[in-house]
Amino acid sequence: MPRCCITSFVGVTTIRDILKRSDCPPPPEKTKSKPALPWSKFVSAHMESLVSCDFFTKPVYTVRGKFDAYVLVFLHPGSRRVYMSQPTFHPGEA
Repeated sequence: MPRCCITSFVGVTTIRDILKRSDCPPPPEKTKSKPALPWSKFVSAHMESLVSCDFFTKPVYTVRGKFDAYVLVFLHPGSRRVYMSQPTFHPGEA
């Protein structure tokens, strides 16, 4: 005869009662309020000190086959300049 597995479910009120008896405070309420400073104003206020970074690969096809070139790029939004590392096939090397 096959064995049966009995599953029981615990209700929300049971969990709430257990937490009350254990003196665990309820979690804080989540609010949908807007932030004090919108993202666009934050970025424009810190434009000169922000730098973003990206790391990507680009396939390079040679006579010896396909290789991935790795490139590290820094973007400075204040000056609108892009700083790019030399592409390399071995990013773990110095």
